[in-house]
Order: sequence, then C-alpha cells, then structure tokens
Amino acid sequence: MNLISNIPKISITGNRHFYYKYKTIEMISVEISGGLYPEFASPISLIYDEQVICEFTDYMDFRAFSSRTIGKSTEDVLLILQEKNFDNRFLLRYEKASLTEKFLIKNLILAFHHVDGFLFKPDYFNLESQLFDSFMLDNTGKAGNQKDIYFISEKYKSVEKELLNLLVEVNLLCEIRITTDGKEFHNYFITLLKPGVDISTYLYRSPKLGDRAYSLWKAILVDRNTSINKYMDRFHNVKR
Repeated sequence: MNLISNIPKISITGNRHFYYKYKTIEMISVEISGGLYPEFASPISLIYDEQVICEFTDYMDFRAFSSRTIGKSTEDVLLILQEKNFDNRFLLRYEKASLTEKFLIKNLILAFHHVDGFLFKPDYFNLESQLFDSFMLDNTGKAGNQKDIYFISEKYKSVEKELLNLLVEVNLLCEIRITTDGKEFHNYFITLLKPGVDISTYLYRSPKLGDRAYSLWKAILVDRNTSINKYMDRFHNVKR
C-alpha cells in the first residue's frame, strides 16, 4: 500500500483483444473515480481508455445503474448504457468491440459491488479480505451455473510480476488497483470471460516463462475451485 490521493478510485487493466485468436496485445484501463461510498459526497466519473464516458451524480446514482447490469448479457448491457446517455462515440466503439473488451465494464462493475461497503475506512472494515481469495458472482437470478470473477490469493504477492502480466496479456487475468482513504490496494482477478487457452499460448515470450505461467494458472484455478466449493458447501449446509 502506498500513500496517494484521497479520491476513491477503482481501476482495472486488461488486454482489449482476444489474444488466442488475434495474437495482439493492447492494454486498456477502465476506472470509476469519485464518490464511491456515501460518506464521500461527490459525483462519479466512469473513465474508459482515459476518456470520461459517463458522469453519475453520486454513489446512489452509480449503484442503481451498476446493479442493473449484473447478470445481464453484453447486448442487454448496451441497452442500459444507451438509456443512461453514455458518450455516443463510446457506444459505437462498444458495439464493434470484441467480447473481451465488452466484458471489461462488467468486470469493473462486479469488482465495485464486491468491495462496496469496504471502501470507507478500509483498514477498519478489512477491505483486503475482499481482495484476496474471494469471488463475486454475476448472478442472473436464474437457476444454473453463474459466471464469476475470482480475486487471486495473497500468497501470489511474491510471484514475479512478469508471470502475472503474461496471464493478463492472454486474457486470463485483469489487474485491479483500488485507491481509498489515501491508500492503494492491488491485486489480480480471473475475469468473467474465461477463454479456452492451450499451453502453446503461454510460450510466445519464451518456453521457460510460458511453462511457469501455465503452472501458475493451474494453481490459481485450483484455488478458485476450492474457494467456490467451500462457499457452496456452506450454502447447502445452511439450507438443510
């Protein structure tokens, strides 16, 4: 954690292109900045690739908008964006974007809802408990499997950044930074869109680095499955 601006901000970074298909890397950041909790009375800006694409009057305005997108398809999300009068240039770009790029906004919104309520006094409310080895469902409200984002375990803080960045480049992870109360929190998470990636995809930098990144990805998947299975066990025990 580093001492920085007091303005709350959540920023995620990912590769806008589907690497497995196009073999192209172009990193893009999406962020929300401003009154991300009720105690910080300020408008909220949604910033996409360094351009403000929508302004919200306050926390409640953004939360009402973002809640509507949870569990929705990218087509339904586009309709919600249009209703909210998003920047027209962005809407045209969104319509033509790849799925990986379209899912960036949904990833950001789910990340916000996952930490909502923890941003005010993050040490007291233990924001880090939400940022490591935890997940958020993109709950459709219907029976069946639900998509999720999963924040990787704190034990990977010691892993070489080059390995984690490689997983971001091939669309398996996004990087997240949260600024609140003058502190910065940082981690990576498995994205909503989980492309099938064979081992050859990891080798574009070097075989040795690729093998290590592949092993890291497999270990992260084990952690994710364990976390979700524990949650499901607790859920079923409560229902009995």
